[in-house]
Amino acid sequence: MLEKIPQWDPCYSVGNELLDRQHRDLLSICAKAADVLDENHTGDKSQFHVILNDLYATVLLHFSTEEEILRQNGYPKLAEHAHEHELCKEWLVEILVNATLGEASNEAVHTFLDCWWTQHVLETDMEYKEYLLDR
Repeated sequence: MLEKIPQWDPCYSVGNELLDRQHRDLLSICAKAADVLDENHTGDKSQFHVILNDLYATVLLHFSTEEEILRQNGYPKLAEHAHEHELCKEWLVEILVNATLGEASNEAVHTFLDCWWTQHVLETDMEYKEYLLDR
């Protein structure tokens, strides 16, 4: 599990300015969510729901944008990539529902943030980086 949400680093770039900006925005929202969930957080925990809703809306926009860019460029693994997006959205919806019911799990949120960042962005998204750069 991520100990701390990392700061944006140029090595995270997928070679597309719009997608990189959206990844930076998502990373920032993830950092806010992780901060609110931190045991030592002394601020208002009610902001957590606002952050989660912002995360969900930003994720939906990003996934839609990313899939359209990949579609326009004929990315051969688009179907698998879109399927991974669907799984991420389902997982995030489950977290949102649980948070609404007052059953937000710090572990579930941290696991989602970790999986989304390390597995989706740093691995799956990097697979299309060279493909887009060749276009």
